[in-house]
Amino acid sequence: MKKTLSILAGLAALSVPAFAEAPLNLTGSEWGPENGFGQFVQFKSGGELYGFAGCNSFIGRYTQDGTSLKVFDIILTKKSCADTNGAEAAFMDGLTQADRFSVAQQDMRIYDVKGEWILGLRRRDWD
Repeated sequence: MKKTLSILAGLAALSVPAFAEAPLNLTGSEWGPENGFGQFVQFKSGGELYGFAGCNSFIGRYTQDGTSLKVFDIILTKKSCADTNGAEAAFMDGLTQADRFSVAQQDMRIYDVKGEWILGLRRRDWD
């Protein structure tokens, strides 16, 4: 019985990715939530970022130091669109309130200054 439990515990540990505070360089990567609105953010070289919030496009700047992430100077277009159920505002709030991030495989979690998980993203630029 103990052998069976230890094998099951081992399999459970393998099936759930651990969110490590990996020092991943975000430059050149693209991430987006899986909510059906097509949102994404691209981290460009030189601290620039570009993306689509669900209705409007945006540009801005970011800094990364290890797992520390700050997004600022966001300029968002002012297009009027059908209701996105607050998804655009939630996405932009998550980006602009970013303090740090963690990554597990193709998934990123963004945390605010209180350490609360505020935005989940999936890597979109894998070849």
